[in-house]
Amino acid sequence: MGVGLIFEVEGLGELIDKLEELEDTAKLVRPTLLAAGDEYINAAGKYPPETEANQPRPGGWYQRDYGPRWYGGKGGSATSQQLGKRWTREAGDREITIRNAATYAAFVHGKLQQVGFHAARGWQRVDTVAEEMMPKIIKGLTDQINRIWNRQG
Repeated sequence: MGVGLIFEVEGLGELIDKLEELEDTAKLVRPTLLAAGDEYINAAGKYPPETEANQPRPGGWYQRDYGPRWYGGKGGSATSQQLGKRWTREAGDREITIRNAATYAAFVHGKLQQVGFHAARGWQRVDTVAEEMMPKIIKGLTDQINRIWNRQG
């Protein structure tokens, strides 16, 4: 089970339909969508500070990017899917799809599935990051469309 999100900017489709008469308009908007995807991944994928759960202790702990550890660090199971490295983004002409392929991503970042202790330790939810970033994404798209329009006019 992974977690994903599709950004769909309200009104962007209609605007692009109107601008399609301009040569290569969609190709010029796509890099802006990809850049927004990169910014989103940097924000959503940022690891919160480590907690006591990540510190060596009797009985075991969880080592980030490795998995569970025990016996003073000599025992363990390299089962981590490396959540932070599993983000991908794909841009179309009108939207960008961002995903995290780790099977447990929904329990760390998901809107409905996030486990309480992940929220308490500072892990971001995908929808919260999207809401926070939307004004910046819209501004980037507006700026790019204005550059395209002014270049054509």
